[in-house]
Amino acid sequence: MKKFILLLSFLAVSYFSNDCFSQWSQLNVGPSSLYIPAVTSNSNYLYAASLAMGGGVYRSPDGGANWSACNTGFYAPFTTYLISRYDTLFAGQSGSSSRVYYSANNGNSWQMFGLSGWNH
Repeated sequence: MKKFILLLSFLAVSYFSNDCFSQWSQLNVGPSSLYIPAVTSNSNYLYAASLAMGGGVYRSPDGGANWSACNTGFYAPFTTYLISRYDTLFAGQSGSSSRVYYSANNGNSWQMFGLSGWNH
């Protein structure tokens, strides 16, 4: 009986895990050479941070089908993290001129948060 339950559990896990993996699909964000270290969302958009010169933050209004840069007021390269909290976005950069920015308007404009010159 114990072996039967173990076998049944294994088959159930195998079936459901294959189903989960089949739901993933590749999305292209901005230029094809960008490395994406962070993805977040709020009630309006899906956002992706890029870790490349000329990268910054990209947003998608349609679940990842189309993307556009949203970097107004934002020194964009080497964005290493991006989080959303109650429709306010926070983005940080690494490097010698690293900064932390926030946006309260879906990434339409960004303001420096007050920390600069550190690796955040």
